[in-house]
Amino acid sequence: MLDGLAKLNNAAVVLSVVLALGLTNFLVSQAKKLMENLRQIDVLLEFGLCDHHGKAALEWMYNNLDAAYKIMVN
Repeated sequence: MLDGLAKLNNAAVVLSVVLALGLTNFLVSQAKKLMENLRQIDVLLEFGLCDHHGKAALEWMYNNLDAAYKIMVN
């Protein structure tokens, strides 16, 4: 249903990527290399809505939502 709209706007989406340290950064860096007109990347987290990650994993994510992170721009 959204395929035509995405193609019309020259947009791409990657869904269902597992949470793994460094994986998000790697995927973003690869997208930047491969997509000539990349303007924006939105990263969204789901908190166990479809998968069970365990209590400790959910607590870590919730406890670090407001953590300050260093942003690097290339």
